Amino acid sequence: MENESNNGKVPLISKIAYGFGDVGCNFSWMFVSNFLMIFYTDVFGIPMAAVSLLMLIARAWDAINDPIIGGLSDRTRTRWGRYRPWVLLMSFPTAIITVLTFWAHPDWSNTSKIVYMYVTYALLVFCYTGVNIPYSAMTSVLTQNTDERAKLSTMRITLANISIAGIGIIVIPMVSALGKGDAAMGYRLTAVIFVLIFMCCSAVVFATQKEVVPPPVKHKYPLRVQFKSMLANRPFLIAFCGQLLWGFFIHGRGSMYTYYFKYVQGDAGLMSLYNLVGLVPLVAGCYLFKAWYNVDGNKGRVTAYGCIGAGIAMILMRFTSPIGSPVLFYALCAISKFFEGVLASGIYGVIPDTVEYGQLKTGVRNDGFLSAFISLGNKFGIALGSAGVAAILAVLGFQANVTQTPLVSGTINNFFTVIPGILSVLCGIVFLFYKIDRKTFNDILSKLNDKVQSNDPDLV
Repeated sequence: MENESNNGKVPLISKIAYGFGDVGCNFSWMFVSNFLMIFYTDVFGIPMAAVSLLMLIARAWDAINDPIIGGLSDRTRTRWGRYRPWVLLMSFPTAIITVLTFWAHPDWSNTSKIVYMYVTYALLVFCYTGVNIPYSAMTSVLTQNTDERAKLSTMRITLANISIAGIGIIVIPMVSALGKGDAAMGYRLTAVIFVLIFMCCSAVVFATQKEVVPPPVKHKYPLRVQFKSMLANRPFLIAFCGQLLWGFFIHGRGSMYTYYFKYVQGDAGLMSLYNLVGLVPLVAGCYLFKAWYNVDGNKGRVTAYGCIGAGIAMILMRFTSPIGSPVLFYALCAISKFFEGVLASGIYGVIPDTVEYGQLKTGVRNDGFLSAFISLGNKFGIALGSAGVAAILAVLGFQANVTQTPLVSGTINNFFTVIPGILSVLCGIVFLFYKIDRKTFNDILSKLNDKVQSNDPDLV
């Protein structure tokens, strides 16, 4: 079933199929984001300081390969479109490297462990970029109907968040069951199962989607031109800053989930219950984003409300406990997850509309290049969050698999609650400045169509 381009409408089955792309990506990357750090320190036996340095170096590597992949996918021309072939073909090496990344060798020397960690992680980052950036860029070429884009984003993020919550619920029990006491084996077998899901989802996206928005006639823009166009695109810069903060407080916080429940609350299994309680509110928030947007008319403003609501709930969680005050703790969990669902739908929903804004303002349409920088902003946020947390914990004396000092456990608690909460509120303030509402976007499309019909030479 392929996308229909009639009035920009996308059939429901195609929206669902597109959303499965993010489901697959999460079974690779969110598994990595939320569990790789504790796998490195508590299973592989790598020092926390070395893990911290890895996160920073990997982001420098991302700064190089993200724009390269974005530019290459923009220039790709095949019978299947620009972006679909990337999603399918790059899923194979990504799957292989994901399994190798979770192949622990705790008996190796520290030097050998660290070298293996750096090589496999660098390869994983590159291969995953080759899937995720073209996949993200596809939204703007599946339709030019802003309401349909909001629905695509809602479907994508709803399914993504279901998979994220599902991963959070099942990983610890899966590692225990599959490993039968051997955590290294448990993580490895879990990775194998997850990458098979990832590859199937990538194949679904390739088989079902159709890129209906044709590429511009002139498509080989010099990097200087693309950078200039990007910097002139104010709504895009707001989206970029939002992704940077979001990566920090959502994914950086995600890397602390297992540490929080294992070392602060004393029971890693509570993480599964936390994600289970938050699942329904998370999905509800994703779905209600579209209804909220229909009333408000501005995706950025609705995203801001989601960020602020989630942030306040996270901050208040610092004064509760799943053991000492479980009712209040899980109530705040449900509230924060609801608003996280709203902001997750919105934070990706605003991006496609910035493409046409930039095209009208500068004459340059570069979906993949912009998608690369959105990804880069998100990954830098993840790096600042995970690397910063790891560095601070290393300085404070964190040791794997032992009882932590009050200073270390208190710091882990703050990185799970107060700090991401403050950053979430700040992210909401940033999105209050996003000004492309429904009427503005339709005016942009109308002006672009007039330029196309008049063969305007400035529209490239």
